[in-house]
Amino acid sequence: MSRKIDIASLVPNIGTFYPPPHDEVCLSRERRKLGDAAGLTQFGVNLLRLPPGAWSSQRPGRPRRMSSSMS
Repeated sequence: MSRKIDIASLVPNIGTFYPPPHDEVCLSRERRKLGDAAGLTQFGVNLLRLPPGAWSSQRPGRPRRMSSSMS
């Protein structure tokens, strides 16, 4: 059974759920839920479009000082 998804007909979710001020770099991202349109229930498939300069997500936190040990 072959079925095409009309991506243009899907309503995009624009923005993010990150709280301010962490949301600023992700506010313009646009996500369309392809998995929902295809009827998937076990996992999700998303199409994420980013304009120039936008981030897909926040970067993970890093410790201020990285330490290493040598044997």
